[in-house]
Amino acid sequence: MERWLAGGTQSDIFARLPRRRALSPATVESNRVHLRLMLGALVNSGEDPARLVDLQAVITPELIHKACTYHLERAGGERSYVNARIASLAVAIAKHHLKMSGPDLARLQDIAKKLQMPKRGITDRNKTRLRAMDDAGRTDAMINLPWAMAAEVERDVKRTGTSTPPLALKYQTALAIALSLTKCWRIKNLGGLTLGKHVLLRPDGRVVIAIHETEVKNRVPIETELSPRLATMLKAYLQLHRPLLSDFPSDFIFPGSKPGRSKTLGALSHNIKTEIRDRVGIDATTHFFRHLSAKLILDDDPTAIYVVKEHLGHETLETTLGSYVDRQGVAATAHYDALIEAHLTGKAAKRKATVRTAPQTRSRKGRR
Repeated sequence: MERWLAGGTQSDIFARLPRRRALSPATVESNRVHLRLMLGALVNSGEDPARLVDLQAVITPELIHKACTYHLERAGGERSYVNARIASLAVAIAKHHLKMSGPDLARLQDIAKKLQMPKRGITDRNKTRLRAMDDAGRTDAMINLPWAMAAEVERDVKRTGTSTPPLALKYQTALAIALSLTKCWRIKNLGGLTLGKHVLLRPDGRVVIAIHETEVKNRVPIETELSPRLATMLKAYLQLHRPLLSDFPSDFIFPGSKPGRSKTLGALSHNIKTEIRDRVGIDATTHFFRHLSAKLILDDDPTAIYVVKEHLGHETLETTLGSYVDRQGVAATAHYDALIEAHLTGKAAKRKATVRTAPQTRSRKGRR
């Protein structure tokens, strides 16, 4: 199993055998976890562990059916991502590693097809959150939130002459929200930002963020420049506030309480969620900023789906359409309604102008 997993991390073009496309460490670890879930299900279903000696012995239609049945029963008979992932992984191993074909492969593919999760866009919960952002006041509150928090801290620092750990923590949260709002990174990339590795301070004052593709979920590298406003906030945080948040030297933008560790993603996410809930009035995660950016872009221009793709770093346009085609339809309908309203308003104004400026002429009867 480990040899097969290791094959996905290599990309030697001179290898004797064709290699799979190199997988990210996160994908390799996901494969490892689901293979272990598969093996655990078989043991818990009564299979002798001594028989499960290699992938050839494990990846059979009978055993995959047994493993998936175990997880299906645990899920109350409902399809789940875990089961779908186990089945699709079994098909991939059978087809590309074991070179399986014929009826056995067809049976595995049938199992995977039956367990496949239905494709859908964003969750109903996030759709509800996006509807709440149709309120212009709430949208303004969200966009202004990090800058308002930073301004409050700056006023307190100016009044007292120094920062304190509580003020530094508030400023840290403001910076995390500002980065999430403007760049829409996943929480893992946000929390792992490291000075010198990802965050590059240029001599001309610019701040560039560069994240290698192996650190990104879909293997699309990130390279972007912070706006002057956000760069100023980051520099103030690094100089005045970050030193108060750790007892140890650290290159992490969000340092943790232990040497060489970043702040836990759970703690960072909790602080962000709390401020958004208390000050904007919605219960949103950092991932919600990705959906909000798509809404704001498409509301401004319903045809800008490619802009959404590039901003969010999706590998394919199909991914973007799968998530936001509903939002694109809403935006397009609103855009059309505005066109109709403008047309009607314009015609009414034109009729009024015509009445006011029309010349007075005598009737035929009057000229006689």
